[in-house]
Amino acid sequence: MENWLIDLLQLPEACQVEEVLPPYFLSKNFTLTPGEKNLEKFSIDAMAIVAAIGPDYGDVPASEEMKSVAMLVIETKGGKLLKEAGKIAEMLHHYVPQHLLIGLTDGETAFLSIAKKNEAMQVEETFITKPLIPEAMVALSAKFDFEKMDKTNLNSLWSGYCELIKT
Repeated sequence: MENWLIDLLQLPEACQVEEVLPPYFLSKNFTLTPGEKNLEKFSIDAMAIVAAIGPDYGDVPASEEMKSVAMLVIETKGGKLLKEAGKIAEMLHHYVPQHLLIGLTDGETAFLSIAKKNEAMQVEETFITKPLIPEAMVALSAKFDFEKMDKTNLNSLWSGYCELIKT
């Protein structure tokens, strides 16, 4: 799986991981509704955790609310991304009890999504970008420079990512 998300976020090697998630990961680990099962089956082609950030990954101190965050890439089946990106992102944020920055792509267009979660890992607010074409991703990359992000702790970094994605 290509690491376009790592390039976009300019993450250092210390943050990079490569954990391909098995097909039907959500169905195998969570109780999905029939509609969510269909969304996973017919829209998601591949999923992988490509990066993590925290004390052990990228040397960003944990906070009381956050111990680590994961960067997840979702590849969608042909023609599904524009229609299903928001639904896929919301489903992942809802079920996965982890702070996720999600990159969704169909190979031509991409979206980024992030959610604010409370201490019980329930989603309070979800943000998703407008469709990102390659030219827009180049401009966006300058804003996501990991070295320039506030890394006082994971909360400050996460807040910075939320602000960039919701604008």
